[in-house]
Amino acid sequence: MPAHHGIYFRQPPKTETNNAPKPLPSEVPSKDVEPEPLICLGYVFEDSLVYMGDVSSIPDRAWKYLESLRTKSQTAQIGNGDSTSELPARTALEESVNRSITALHLDEGIHDGTQPNGAILGKYTSSSKPLVLIVDSLWPLRTHTSHFNFPQALTTALRLDADMSFLTGFSHPTTHFIWEELCLSIRGKNGERNHPDSNAAAALVRKVWNDKQFNGDAGKKLKKWGGRVEPGWDGLKLEIEQNGWTEVGTRGISL
Repeated sequence: MPAHHGIYFRQPPKTETNNAPKPLPSEVPSKDVEPEPLICLGYVFEDSLVYMGDVSSIPDRAWKYLESLRTKSQTAQIGNGDSTSELPARTALEESVNRSITALHLDEGIHDGTQPNGAILGKYTSSSKPLVLIVDSLWPLRTHTSHFNFPQALTTALRLDADMSFLTGFSHPTTHFIWEELCLSIRGKNGERNHPDSNAAAALVRKVWNDKQFNGDAGKKLKKWGGRVEPGWDGLKLEIEQNGWTEVGTRGISL
């Protein structure tokens, strides 16, 4: 799936005749070069996992496809409720996924920090398959030519109405705890933990939500949406089942 990952510049077609002198290689390019989007690929796995690790803009044709995934998710069914109903057969890719949490039952409820193997359970209450987004988010506020920032990533998650979103591709100055607090602030659950970065996180949360990028209806819509968003981390593995998703791995703090 095509996505934009910044821009590059190309020289517009020459209108001179073939007899016109060609510029020497050492000459400075003309000022009338034309910017064009640099195309980078995003990926969709089995209509339930969207991965866009490097993105600065999503073209309309890609959005048309992405929004169709939500329609599929809303209309999908997994049988008539009979206990004998079977889920679709697993693909070879699914079978190759780490099965370290086979014993974890998806009907046991929301993650409470006590699940085995560092697993975090997402309980999906609908009969449709959840839609999970992994999306670029370089800076909390600063914009970048080639990458989404936090507001742009949230706007994407909101438009897609993802059931779960993971942010990736962070810059180094912002710690993982601060990213967690930023994500928790969408649901009003930030500021509930003690940490050496608590004060810095609180200041950045205030700055982010007071920023002009969230002026008007943008911030209100995101707060009302209250979607589940978390920062990803190295080693994160996801298992997406028909009625939920599970994060497999370990990290220092459970949300």
